[in-house]
Amino acid sequence: MLVQLYQHLAQIYICYFWEDFYKGLGQLGSVVSAMIADLVKEEERAHAMAIMGGTIALSFAVAMIVAPIVGGNWGIDKLFWLTAK
Repeated sequence: MLVQLYQHLAQIYICYFWEDFYKGLGQLGSVVSAMIADLVKEEERAHAMAIMGGTIALSFAVAMIVAPIVGGNWGIDKLFWLTAK
């Protein structure tokens, strides 16, 4: 009984960790964009913004690969659960 309670609490903690992690990633983009605008010289700003855009495109490409795997193995509802948390 105590072991099951511990496992359940561990799962809840992991869910809250990932929830905060995903929220942090969403907020990070605007901060990085502002930091690039403030710290990079104007001549190099286009290149820095292109690198940031490339990382966004790469994350989109990874999502296009990972989403069907998650959806196929665990169901579409888990995709929504992952993104909503």
